[in-house]
Amino acid sequence: MHKLSNIWSFIGRYKYFFVLTIIVAVVGFLDENSILHRHERQKDIMDLKKEIGAYRERYDKDTRALNGLADGKTLEKYAREKYFMHREDEDLFVIVE
Repeated sequence: MHKLSNIWSFIGRYKYFFVLTIIVAVVGFLDENSILHRHERQKDIMDLKKEIGAYRERYDKDTRALNGLADGKTLEKYAREKYFMHREDEDLFVIVE
């Protein structure tokens, strides 16, 4: 019985410290909105922003290429280079490096 009263008196003296420790543990590590989860979400947001930037650059590049294809000669050049198209009276040789 004496040990139990010693434990309770120790807890009684430091009750604010124990409560504060429990609150910090719950808010910092165990809760769904904890600091760790917030850090992980922030990292995901940064990765997604980088991905959005890459897609915007690709979109701009493709838009410029599409606008450049309005000319008939440019369209023919693109078809020949990209899809290996040729005229009926031409032979096509593809050199792969």
